[in-house]
Amino acid sequence: MQKHALSLSVCHTHTHTHTEVFLSFVNLSAMRYIWSHLK
Repeated sequence: MQKHALSLSVCHTHTHTHTEVFLSFVNLSAMRYIWSHLK
């Protein structure tokens, strides 16, 4: 199961590099937004 997930992740990263970068950027922005409101 873990092997399959890993190969799937590698394939996904290889084909959707720009999407992954964009999503991680959005995720980071959301985290910072949430943290600023929690303080």
